[in-house]
Amino acid sequence: MKTPKTRKIISLIIVLLVAITSLCGCGKPDSVKHKLVRDLRALAKIDNFDDLYVSIYWIESYVLNRYPWSKNDLLERADNVIILQGDEIKGKLEWFKDISEKDIELLEEDQKPDTRFYVLIESVEKGKLFELLMFGDSFSYFVNGYLIQWNDKIINALIPLLDEKAFSDLELYRYQYLYGSIY
Repeated sequence: MKTPKTRKIISLIIVLLVAITSLCGCGKPDSVKHKLVRDLRALAKIDNFDDLYVSIYWIESYVLNRYPWSKNDLLERADNVIILQGDEIKGKLEWFKDISEKDIELLEEDQKPDTRFYVLIESVEKGKLFELLMFGDSFSYFVNGYLIQWNDKIINALIPLLDEKAFSDLELYRYQYLYGSIY
């Protein structure tokens, strides 16, 4: 036989379980953002560049593909490549320290990316530290496997790694994002 006191206790337990479940479900995107920010800021703290490599691949902004290119398509057919290693990277990752969770808006992955610009920062010892695939579409890109809304802070953090040609092409992509077309 259930007493009113037992019913109140059971009801309270159910309410607590529902509340905890709701809070856990809501926290997932924030934990992804937190991890991304932590990983991005860690790039600015690197002080040993001996085993560090940066690889940048891209195609000209005016090139039209017959189908969306995957990362592998771009790696095989890139018009332009920059490879930096060791001390060539020193002092060029500092802007990553300015990225915060408010700069990251996670998006649902709903299409195959047409990869136009790819940046990989890796360590021989630790593996991939940063990976950027532009564009999931004109208004987003993938960072470390997560589709995020375009944000200039992340793009600006890459600028010190780029040569004049890469910077020029990246600016054309930024223009396309802001104004809808580069032509």
